[in-house]
Amino acid sequence: MSIVHDNIIQSFSVDFENETLIIKTDETDVIFTGYLTHIFRCEVKNSIILDIEEFPLNNFIISESKSLNELKSSGWHILSGYETESDLLNYLQINKYRAFLISASVGLNGWVLAKQTNIDIHKWCI
Repeated sequence: MSIVHDNIIQSFSVDFENETLIIKTDETDVIFTGYLTHIFRCEVKNSIILDIEEFPLNNFIISESKSLNELKSSGWHILSGYETESDLLNYLQINKYRAFLISASVGLNGWVLAKQTNIDIHKWCI
């Protein structure tokens, strides 16, 4: 079972300049560094995390093809330079990006593309 299982999301924030996305929960801070982009769905109060897990990039690109194409048509600069999904995969692999899937028991779910993730457990939870 994951450290973040059943954590209630309190907030999330993105620092574009420092390439960081932080999800604050009642028990942990999930910190994504080397942040590239994310898509979250069902962003509601009292969202409960089921799990956050790394997903192989090639499988991620296949399963999120529709979302990635929507980003491309919205002018997302990373995708606009690549003709095929294999070009995008190559870019992500060369630059050491990883795909992290967030699944929910309730509410917020989605994915983050970043280079690393770290989970800080709040001291009062240890």
